[in-house]
Amino acid sequence: MRLDIKRLNLPFIITSTCPRCGVEVKVDLRIHPYLSYPLVGEPFRHTLDHMCGDEEDNEWPVTLRLVVELQAVADCTVAAKP
Repeated sequence: MRLDIKRLNLPFIITSTCPRCGVEVKVDLRIHPYLSYPLVGEPFRHTLDHMCGDEEDNEWPVTLRLVVELQAVADCTVAAKP
């Protein structure tokens, strides 16, 4: 399922190692880059970037999965629509 949200900012930090220079890179999804029209429940690719010294930006893909959960707390039940 694809969320019809162009810019989804989430309170998560992605940590990955730059494949070019080996530096640990942390990306805050509350700021930028956001997730654009993310898929729910399915793996999807997201591109990270990092400036290696004075060189150009280095970009590499990471694979993420967005999981959304809806729980009934009281007075109802919740079921997924087939």
